[in-house]
Amino acid sequence: MSALHHSAAAAVSDEIYRDWSADRWAGSRVPAYCDWPTCAAEINRGRDFRCTAHGVDDGCELFFCARHLVQIAVHDLVRPKPDHSRWELMILTDDTLEPWRQAHPTELEQERRRQEHSSLRETVADLAQSADRQAARAAALSGLAQSSRLFHLADELRRAAAALGGTMSRDDVLELLDGAQRVIVTAMLQLDAAERACEN
Repeated sequence: MSALHHSAAAAVSDEIYRDWSADRWAGSRVPAYCDWPTCAAEINRGRDFRCTAHGVDDGCELFFCARHLVQIAVHDLVRPKPDHSRWELMILTDDTLEPWRQAHPTELEQERRRQEHSSLRETVADLAQSADRQAARAAALSGLAQSSRLFHLADELRRAAAALGGTMSRDDVLELLDGAQRVIVTAMLQLDAAERACEN
């Protein structure tokens, strides 16, 4: 690594770091929402927005907009918000963060995996909703066995989304998704035919 490249990587590293106490990213380059529960003000997680020591008292170390940063007395009741979706995209795609990515391959891979799991969870949740809709249709058409099977499938999908990265691997979830899609599409076609038969 050249001296110039190393210097650039170090500079970016100072602006981006992992805040392990809250399991999220921090630093002046990291866009965020104010940690105040009802506030959607966009800030960054640099020191200007961080609640640090106030006289003899330690700060809570959370990040607030100017309006909520001064409300120190109630900061202990506030919980940290997760990373902003814009940051999650930036860390993987922003060209200016390339030196940081090269200097932190482990963190980059963790973020890629986190993004992939998040996307997969959304897909599983969408499919679970679809299974619920088809189950309701089946129940309306007196297909109680089919309705029960679809509701059970929706529950299984929700459990899989919660277990992803823990007790269920990505491949296990993908296999479940593949089978679930076939079941749901088959049910949709059967229910479409049943609805047409009822109309005639």
